[in-house]
Amino acid sequence: MVMRIDETADTSKKSIVRELRLEEVSTLYEEELKDITEDVLRFDFPINYSIWLGFHYDAHDLYISKKGHTLFFSCHDMGHDPTENIILKSYLYKPKGFPKSDNLDMHTDSRFVCIPKYFIEEYNVGDSITYTFVKEHDEIERHVVCNVS
Repeated sequence: MVMRIDETADTSKKSIVRELRLEEVSTLYEEELKDITEDVLRFDFPINYSIWLGFHYDAHDLYISKKGHTLFFSCHDMGHDPTENIILKSYLYKPKGFPKSDNLDMHTDSRFVCIPKYFIEEYNVGDSITYTFVKEHDEIERHVVCNVS
């Protein structure tokens, strides 16, 4: 099944910052994530945005940078301050299914990112966040901006 995305799709999505809980992670990732649960926050990423950015199917590394309280997600280095940049892996999850499932499908499941707390000190568990998709233009790559709502 191939998901079709329209150009007129919503360019702003809301989510909640979560703690990384192993009981909400596929058994495929438990071993890899077990030692960092206290050190990261979980950001569930809208599937449309991961597709538009280009990391959903290929599971490319995701570049995350920040300016003040704003986070930027991209598949490319945005050229921001190198001390405010990290590169992270994303993980599949079933937004409306059994969270421990090892039967993940890149065509229908979503991705989440675990961002170290030291990098995002201004974000807390339970914060309502808004993701906004920004199309590429001139010298700027397409990217997603994230702010506390």
